[in-house]
Amino acid sequence: VSEVPLIFPTVEMSEEEVSGPRRLDMTLASVQSLPKKDMFGKCDPFATLVFEGIEYQTEVKKSAYEAEWNETFSLDIEDASKGVRQDCTVTVWDWDAASKNDQIGSFKIPAARLTDMFRGKIGSAGVEAFTVMEAGKPVVGHDKNRCMVKMNVTVCEVPKPFANIEAAEGTTGPRRIEMTLRSCMHLPKKDGLGSKCDPYAIVMFEGQEFKTDVKRSTYDADWDEQFNLDVAHAEKPLMTDLMVHVYDWDMVTKNDPIGVLTISATRMEELFRSELHSEGQETFPIISNGDPVIGHSGQKCVVDLRVRVVECPFAFDEPAEEKEEEKDKRPGGADVAREDIEKLYKMMDGGDGESADGSEDKGGGGKGEDKKKRGNI
Repeated sequence: VSEVPLIFPTVEMSEEEVSGPRRLDMTLASVQSLPKKDMFGKCDPFATLVFEGIEYQTEVKKSAYEAEWNETFSLDIEDASKGVRQDCTVTVWDWDAASKNDQIGSFKIPAARLTDMFRGKIGSAGVEAFTVMEAGKPVVGHDKNRCMVKMNVTVCEVPKPFANIEAAEGTTGPRRIEMTLRSCMHLPKKDGLGSKCDPYAIVMFEGQEFKTDVKRSTYDADWDEQFNLDVAHAEKPLMTDLMVHVYDWDMVTKNDPIGVLTISATRMEELFRSELHSEGQETFPIISNGDPVIGHSGQKCVVDLRVRVVECPFAFDEPAEEKEEEKDKRPGGADVAREDIEKLYKMMDGGDGESADGSEDKGGGGKGEDKKKRGNI
């Protein structure tokens, strides 16, 4: 009697406490010793990997008993400290053109081991061969050997949004990001009676809101709408994250939230400070209650965003308090303005007579009274 060997034993645990987003790059490398499944051929294998409700699929390899896929799927979690709730299941299939695909067998990577690997050292990697099982027994291939699947795994950081854009040193003053909400794909079914989803999105940035059109009865919405995000001082920190909320529009009842994409204020600051005309395009998963939103097709619901950094075409007005501050910086401050007014009154009166405080008029007559009125203005 012995312990079950640890899966991917070369993946090392991090010495520090791990939290926040993490990624495992999981590669379905190959399969060997497949059984004969087709009457007039060999086998047409492909594999599916299901993680946290999301299904990934390799290409089909035609007429083979051994196949190389070498396809990598990025498995992400929002917070490594919370761990993984479900096992990862890999299933091997035989593709059929005319009938239903035949399941050859499957195997699982336990949630507990996945949790450990998500908390592993960045860059730590491993290789493992798994026995394909069916009905509790190993699948035996055409050559009487066990059917085996080879997998590779690497522990990674989740890349920052628009990783190709880097902040530049010394950037100051007004800046603009032209943000285009191109599309939202793999939406979930939200409406009954044969309808699909009526999606629209709201972009929230520094107290501003921008709303797209509603696209009716679709699982894949093409908006291609541009919104201009402006800052007066690129060198100053932002107060809030950028958020893209996706909703399902309803005619009668309250609109249903589908999920949200968040880009941190820190990353937005870096984008505003990047070189002019820097641009990037990327797809982001929509998150609801800490988990990716799964669409009707079993795929992650994703938003396609494009950004471009440009000069802000107009100058921002200075706040009123800043203008007052600049005024008081003049020699004498507000007293200078009062002296200028008094001189103006004297010039209007011929340079003689009472002052603006209403003292006696040396020239006499009605002028003093008039000047007294002006002095009380």
